[in-house]
Amino acid sequence: MKRYPDFLIVGAQKCGTYTLHNWLGSHPECFMSSIKEPHFFARFEPWDKLLQSGSVVRNVDDYKQLFAKATNEQICGESSPSYLFETGVAERILQVIPNCKIIILVRDPVERAFSEYKMNLMGGYEKRSFLDAIKEAANGRERTSWADFPLYIELSKYGTQVARYYNIFPEEQILLMTLDELAQFSVRTMKKVSRFLGIQEGFWDVYNYQVFNTGKVPRNRLFHFLVTSDFARFTGRLVIPKKYRPYVALNILGRASTKKETSFLIDSKAKEIIWSICKGEILYLEKIVGRKIPALWKSYPDELS
Repeated sequence: MKRYPDFLIVGAQKCGTYTLHNWLGSHPECFMSSIKEPHFFARFEPWDKLLQSGSVVRNVDDYKQLFAKATNEQICGESSPSYLFETGVAERILQVIPNCKIIILVRDPVERAFSEYKMNLMGGYEKRSFLDAIKEAANGRERTSWADFPLYIELSKYGTQVARYYNIFPEEQILLMTLDELAQFSVRTMKKVSRFLGIQEGFWDVYNYQVFNTGKVPRNRLFHFLVTSDFARFTGRLVIPKKYRPYVALNILGRASTKKETSFLIDSKAKEIIWSICKGEILYLEKIVGRKIPALWKSYPDELS
């Protein structure tokens, strides 16, 4: 039976959407699309490689086919972080699936931007320092398309983006939570998600909470060269089979950054720039949901308080 999904994880990017997608996909009463980010309701012009790989779905029948293997007893969902950022998406979802439940994940805006930076660095798309990248993002033109990456500051403008959903969907159809809730209080948070979706909560008492898609940094200077050099990446594509490239990049060339390294890379100036733009957005978000969200203020500089 071809059907639309019952719920959507709409973003934001680098806020735990991939982990939540996989966790929910493990629940026997929940079916998640095999393509993690079909971006069906977004209207950005995708890169050719995304279209060719089938990771962006534009045809209605193809989209419904993503959920064809679900049983009648299962609810269906997918996660596309472009849905929070792109304008017009909330209206399209409401028109097609008015009873759809919406899950929104957010995190401290500096942490989110740095996580996106690490992803782009390991992907070979970023060669600047984090500070230089943030300076250029703040001084450059406003980016309004998902395909117009990187979006270091734009994606952290949560208030404006979340308001699009709260303005047209009933509040009981929206669940907003932080990455910190997901990571630090996994059992409690997933039971809250289950109550929201109407699936059995006890499953999470014995679940193995594996974190997915964590950010990495180059292991050393040589590996930094290998992930940022066009020549090195071209050579790698010639000698490393496609299916092994993500593993090589993340697990051999990359490693988790230490707190000391993160503190050094995210210097005070970068924080100030991000917060000068995003502070109002966080306050607006808190006004929309009617509560304070302390986890979003972790990196707020003391000197700006």
